[in-house]
Parts: sequence; C-alpha cells; structure tokens
Amino acid sequence: MAIVVIDCGLVYLVPSMYRWYLYKSSELSVPSGDLWRFLECCICECCCNALCYLWKCLFTIFRYNYAICNNNTMDSNENINIAASQSSINDPFFRYKMPAISVKHEGRGNGVKTLLKNLDQISKSLHREPIDLLQYVASELSVMSMHKNDDYIINGTFSPGVIQDCISRFVSSHVLCSLCENPETRYSVKGKKGKYATLEKTCAACGATDIVPDHKINKRIIASMIASKK
Repeated sequence: MAIVVIDCGLVYLVPSMYRWYLYKSSELSVPSGDLWRFLECCICECCCNALCYLWKCLFTIFRYNYAICNNNTMDSNENINIAASQSSINDPFFRYKMPAISVKHEGRGNGVKTLLKNLDQISKSLHREPIDLLQYVASELSVMSMHKNDDYIINGTFSPGVIQDCISRFVSSHVLCSLCENPETRYSVKGKKGKYATLEKTCAACGATDIVPDHKINKRIIASMIASKK
C-alpha cells in the first residue's frame, strides 16, 4: 500500500518540481512581464497536485481499512508451491501447489476469533487431516482451536501471513520428504503404542522413511491412526 501511495505522489508532484528546476537553472526562458504569472501558475499547479496526491492517499487508506476492519475478510486466490528450498518456492512451474490461507476475523474484544476459511482445501493439497493442521497452527500460536461444523477456528486475531508461516513449518516438518523434499508422503507408526510409538513419514517418490520431528500433535496423530486400524 505504501509503495502505491508513494508512486501516486511522485506522478503528481514531479512534473511541477521539474518545471521549477528548469526555471531556476535558466533552461526555461520566461518573458520578464510574465514572470509573476508563471510563478503563480507553478504554485497553483503544485497545490492542485498536492491535493490530488492527498486524496489518493486518503482513498487508498480508506479502502484498505474498509476491507480489513469492516469486512474482516482477507481472501487470496493465490496458489503457492509446496516446497522448502528457495528455488522450488519461487519456481512458477512447480508441480505441487496449495492455496494460500484465507482468513476471516469474527467477534470483538476478548471474544475475537480467526476463521481459517480454506483450511480444508489446503489439507487436501497436503494429503493431511485438516484437524491436525488446525491443532498444529493453534499449538504454534499458543491459542485454543475449535472445529465447529465445517469451520476451523482459532482464538485471537492473526493475519494471513502469520498463519501461512505456521503452515509452512507444518509442511517442512510433517509433509516434505527430508531426502528429496517431495510432498507425496504418508504417515506410519513405528513401535508399540503409547509413549514408545513414533510417527514416521514414507516418501512415495524416493521410498525414504524418516521420523517426523517431535511435536505436540504427533501423539494425537498416532492415536488416531491406531484407532482407525482397530
């Protein structure tokens, strides 16, 4: 937003400033009888351009605040790469993609909540359960989470960027293969149930199997997988 405002200001103010520079450097000849008229025109043009610039600033700020504060909705149609390395993240032709998080803020005061609108779609792209991703995000932000009907909600107000950072950490630790960084991995449980069981992920591309880094949600995932086999 700041870049747009600065660009608008430069577009409006630079022509008048440049004309004044030409006059001061004697590169623009003005008849002596019309000097005051010329200066008057420059001042009027600068004032008009400054007012236009101010209007642009106010309109841009109003539109930004209206979208965030009144609608409380921040949507994104952008798809981002499911990757860890910088080269893969910036690759526009990367095969594996997921939607960027879209959030909506609800409530006021101490009851404010952040609704993760498209968590289902993101989870499908990652081949993971949305409740696991929800609890991971809540754990990373040290807040309570709630799954009500088809809504995934966390307490507090968080921007899409903060939520997206949590999802990126989840992708690195619980989705990507540690050997080839391919996201086509599946969970498996190694060892006996209880505190001795460990969560592993096996890559469908290279066949590598590695232990998922320890996290609070691992116990829940293990318990869910063991219960589903009964």
